[in-house]
Amino acid sequence: MTPVETIPIQPWMSDPATRSVMAAISIADSDGPTALFVGGCVRDALLGREVGDVDIATVHAPDAVMGLLDAAGIGYHTIGADHGTVAAHADSRVFEITTLRVDVETDGRRAKVAFTDDWNLDASRRDFTMNALYANAEGHVFDPLGGMGDLKARRVRFIGDPNERIQEDALRILRFFRFHAQLDIGVFDRDGLTACMNHAGMVNDLSGERVCAEIQKLLTSGDPVASLRAMFEAKILSVALPQLQNIDGLAALVRLDDRDDRDDSSVFVRRLVSMILNETAAREIAGRLRLSRAEAGRLVSLLVRATEIGPELTIVECRTYLYRVGELSWRDSVLLNWAMEITTGLALDDDRMTAWREVLHAPESYPMPEFSLRGADVLDLGVPQGPEVSRLLDAVEAWWIDGGFDADRAACLNELRRRIDS
Repeated sequence: MTPVETIPIQPWMSDPATRSVMAAISIADSDGPTALFVGGCVRDALLGREVGDVDIATVHAPDAVMGLLDAAGIGYHTIGADHGTVAAHADSRVFEITTLRVDVETDGRRAKVAFTDDWNLDASRRDFTMNALYANAEGHVFDPLGGMGDLKARRVRFIGDPNERIQEDALRILRFFRFHAQLDIGVFDRDGLTACMNHAGMVNDLSGERVCAEIQKLLTSGDPVASLRAMFEAKILSVALPQLQNIDGLAALVRLDDRDDRDDSSVFVRRLVSMILNETAAREIAGRLRLSRAEAGRLVSLLVRATEIGPELTIVECRTYLYRVGELSWRDSVLLNWAMEITTGLALDDDRMTAWREVLHAPESYPMPEFSLRGADVLDLGVPQGPEVSRLLDAVEAWWIDGGFDADRAACLNELRRRIDS
């Protein structure tokens, strides 16, 4: 292969861990490259984006890769021998090294592969041209399938026939829209969009974990609205993920997320909730995406919680609600209710926006109070171990909350004694 462009050496390329792994599997006197960076790291470097995972393609079979890593003293584990990927460990980093391969048999969910030493064949089995770019440690970029042109044109284009690529792996439908969101690309390749529409039903055959991973990446991109709206208008969502309908709610929420620092640990569930219309749909999508029990519980609770958080709350009400739900759920509820107000068409002038912002930042204004009693206090007063301990604690805590959190420990103990004696 002949390089088509040279990029400056990136920090991730010159990192000692990267260099040690590449040096271990590169054969200097070979007729052609034996190991190249591939996919997202090359694409993002060309776009000037931050590079996360570093993937490497190689002509070496998996056994040979492991032998070369052993010789260099680099640890590894196999991700899947059948698929030819070995994960090398260097300086607490992981590098996925995959042998060049071609698809022998596909069923829309998984593929049987055969190993090859042909870079063009390896490129041809990938999903999009922008992901079939390779680079060596010196920054020389190799482009077997014209991905550079598509990247410069900001175009997500399937390699070859989009229908064939999707039939090989239906997850590529979701990846098509995810890359538009992540790379902020507004114009959709017509052939690719049509193929996604024609095969939308294939998403139903994918595992919930795979679908969830793509939806999470899509929703946590800077602005996923255009991609989700395109999926909705093309009737892809109605077939593949019918529970996600309220795109206007998502649009309002994204607007608010962009106004404040986003909590990346919760933005996925929060944005998911904004598109769901009822509790039944929430439970269905939680099951479809195989969400964890904590994520599913938070999804449903956010949707069904009474929408009573807003600028009309008194200070006491604000502190009470904040104490009961915690800071994370408070932020989620405020943003969702604020977005709901926007979508209902209510005027949001500067004063109203300021009022909402003050509610959002209430945790900073009202530090979380701490209830001073514990189970041991109840036991010390002669109450035997059992459900009565929790009942008494809950009753005194509710009394403390209703009193505006003013009662100190001594007052709470007196109230506990009164309830025990009554």
